[in-house]
Amino acid sequence: MAKYVRLPKSFELMGHTWQVVQTAEKLSDGDLGHCSQNELTIRIDPNQPAITKSHTFFHELVHAILFALGKEELNSDEGLVDAIGGALDQYHKTKKY
Repeated sequence: MAKYVRLPKSFELMGHTWQVVQTAEKLSDGDLGHCSQNELTIRIDPNQPAITKSHTFFHELVHAILFALGKEELNSDEGLVDAIGGALDQYHKTKKY
């Protein structure tokens, strides 16, 4: 059975508050999400299947973390960002207490 992750509306990262907005506005064609360091905003396309929204969120969260750590050069490695985002998504969906 697939698990769905509720997306946050905001979160704190390195002393800054980031907003998470489910909107296709300001997304390039084909993009499912976008991370804006300048606006401290993660945008998630609400029209994608619910099961992929969390993967998209974690992908964009990795971008935000790399910005916060001053590792902007790693943000261009979309394969790395997506792999880490996917691993975080899988962890979050499968963790047990």
